[in-house]
Amino acid sequence: MPSVTGGEASDLSTVMLSEAKHLLCPVSRSRLFASLRVTVGGSFISAKHRFCQPLQSSLLTLFGVREGESELSEPGIARLDSPLLPQAVHVWRIALAADDETAANLAACLDQTEQSRAAMFHFARDRRRFVVSHAATRHILASYLDVQAADLRFTHAPGGKPRLAPPFDSSHLHFNLSHAHELVLLAIAQGRPVGVDIEYIRPLPDALSLAEAFFAPAETARLRPFLVTSSGQRLFFTCWTRKEAFIKATGDGLSRPLDSFVVTFLPQDPPAVFQAQDAQSPIEGWTLIPLEPGPDYVAALVVAAP
Repeated sequence: MPSVTGGEASDLSTVMLSEAKHLLCPVSRSRLFASLRVTVGGSFISAKHRFCQPLQSSLLTLFGVREGESELSEPGIARLDSPLLPQAVHVWRIALAADDETAANLAACLDQTEQSRAAMFHFARDRRRFVVSHAATRHILASYLDVQAADLRFTHAPGGKPRLAPPFDSSHLHFNLSHAHELVLLAIAQGRPVGVDIEYIRPLPDALSLAEAFFAPAETARLRPFLVTSSGQRLFFTCWTRKEAFIKATGDGLSRPLDSFVVTFLPQDPPAVFQAQDAQSPIEGWTLIPLEPGPDYVAALVVAAP
């Protein structure tokens, strides 16, 4: 049975940055969002396998999200082969700006379906983004399972959400992927569903009409006054990513209308998901976590209660 501890990694170190100096995500009294920076030298290696291709250090960042803690006592060292505990979620940030040689090398671990999909892209830029995101996903998941990246097999849940196929599903490893512009986020949790969404902040002249078409009326009403301000686009995408992360976590997909639930998205409001019919009743069993993956991006993570 695959283990979710990963193998022993040489040429790989992760450094937990100080909460006080380098926090990339907001902190509440009950939750810590600490940033772990990943440095990869040479090939991505586990105790048993030399993975098929190198992953460049500039491509990867790991955010460790741990519930139930309010502060770090001391900055410390974490390793990719550390166990993924039930109370933890790992969110990998994958930069897609790989050179052509790296992208071509990474493509070797993709299966025939993935390679066929990659070949269908008309523009080289889009083909590169697809290859790097899917190959990096394979490498990262393989590192937790201590298997070859090319050996992984995937299937889809009834709602269309990708998941590990047998025999890898016996690991109870849940993951979710989201892509925007030149960044990808990959969320990984042990034994509980997870959803992640990222958006690149850009001018959106029809933001109000999109909100009226897809958001709950309460969300549109709160958003409308801000759309004429400099913060309007960011708030729109903040709301959008939180809603997308929630339906991706639940696995409902298009069967759950975006206007059937309400998310908070203003800076002063604690992150939460509510029933659209009753804004005072949080939807139980899910935690909404805002992420800040980089300048001009917003993202959200939703994870099921352990």
